[in-house]
Parts: sequence; C-alpha cells; structure tokens
Amino acid sequence: MTAKITIEDRDLGMKQIIAELTTLAKKKILVGIQERSKTQVTYKAGRKGEANVDIGEYATENEFGTSKIPQRSFIRSSFDENLSLIEGFIEKKYTEIINGSLTTEHALGQIGRNLEKMVKAKIRQIQLPPNAKRTIELKGSSKPLIDFGNMINAVRFIVKTRKN
Repeated sequence: MTAKITIEDRDLGMKQIIAELTTLAKKKILVGIQERSKTQVTYKAGRKGEANVDIGEYATENEFGTSKIPQRSFIRSSFDENLSLIEGFIEKKYTEIINGSLTTEHALGQIGRNLEKMVKAKIRQIQLPPNAKRTIELKGSSKPLIDFGNMINAVRFIVKTRKN
C-alpha cells in the first residue's frame, strides 16, 4: 500500500518580506540641504534677510570652510559622531520590516526624520569656532550657523529611488 503524501505550501508572510526588501534595496535617503533650497525674505531685530540666496552654497561654505569662513561641519560630523546610534536605529527599523510590523515606506520615513533631527540638533549645538566680531555685530548674536534660520529650516530628508 502506498502512503498518500500531502504537501502544503504556506507562505507565512515570506512573499511580503521579499517585496518589502526588494523595495528597500531600490531606495535611498538623502539628508541635508536639498537641491534648489533658497532663502525666504525674513526679518530679525530690524534687519531684512536676503531672498533667493542658494542655501546649499552657504551651507557648503560652512560645512567645509573657505578662506574667510572657518569649517563648521554639521552634516558630516552629525553622522560621524553618531554612527553607532544610526546603525542601531536602522537595524531596528529593518528588523521591524522583516517581522512585518513596519512597511519599508514608514521605516524610511522614520529613519529620515531621525537623521534630519540629528543634523538640526548639531547646528544648534555648534559653538566653535566662534563668529568673527564683525559677524556678531551684524547679526547681533554670537551663535554660529544660525541667523535668520533659513539654513536650519532647509535641512530635510527625501527618499529617492536609486537609478541603478
């Protein structure tokens, strides 16, 4: 007598996990001053901020320094100083994707918001090198990187699809 063999194929969510991981592999998060970010007209202590200035340009000048502006890294240093925290947070989100409690879209949003907050916190934290005396006189503050708030308000994250 031949025994009847029954095979049952149960997915248990594997198709969804593969779909989420496939989506994840096609995405990237960009954090910082996004392309085409321009200043808005702003007023502070009787001063008017200039409109339509490329925020990326002066953010780069501060991030890397120039012959007249000292380096005040706020993007690179945010990531360098917090690498283990960032890796742990990302690993946690990836685990949540795999166990089905979080979609890729939501995980990337949470990661992006977390990184955006981290960069903004770094901008607020930086005290050194101090502003030049003339800069302090002009803006009425010794706080580096923050004057009218255009740069810190321009720090954003975006999720993009990889091209390759």
